[in-house]
Amino acid sequence: MTSAPVKDQTLQKSKEETLRRTKMDKSAPFFKNTKVLSCSRVVVKNGQAVAVAFPQKKTGYKATGSYGNTGKSAETVSVSHAAHSQGYYMHAGMGSKPLVNYNPNSARNRLPQTSVMMPYKNSSQVIIGNPSAVDKGVYRTTYKCYYTPHALGTAVTNGGILSELTRQAHKQQLK
Repeated sequence: MTSAPVKDQTLQKSKEETLRRTKMDKSAPFFKNTKVLSCSRVVVKNGQAVAVAFPQKKTGYKATGSYGNTGKSAETVSVSHAAHSQGYYMHAGMGSKPLVNYNPNSARNRLPQTSVMMPYKNSSQVIIGNPSAVDKGVYRTTYKCYYTPHALGTAVTNGGILSELTRQAHKQQLK
């Protein structure tokens, strides 16, 4: 059992020795006897010592922010185009608001606000109903508006009776 760590240590020492030999062969004369093995060799260019990194094996993985993987931008619309594009005029009582990114001040996320009509001074007009009442249909879903339960016990093949039942179902949908 002690032979495995001994083999690992000898492999490590032989690897370091080959790295040291290749570095001594390829480096500039001043840097041949250095004990630092953090680079493959040291080259002198224009009077400056430059350390050359070890070559990296290709793994097939490309980091998303790497230089070789910057062919296509994640942005699909330019800033100018987005700023000048025609947007939706969304209000709180819209039937179907378009899906947008979450914004707490977006019209999609606001409740409908009632606007109270202030009467003119010295005017006496009779108003039937509440002018500041909110349409309750705003809070109904499409399912609630258009779904009517069908009575399966009254299956009819007569065209006149069937048309009358359809009329009644449509009146129920409009309520």
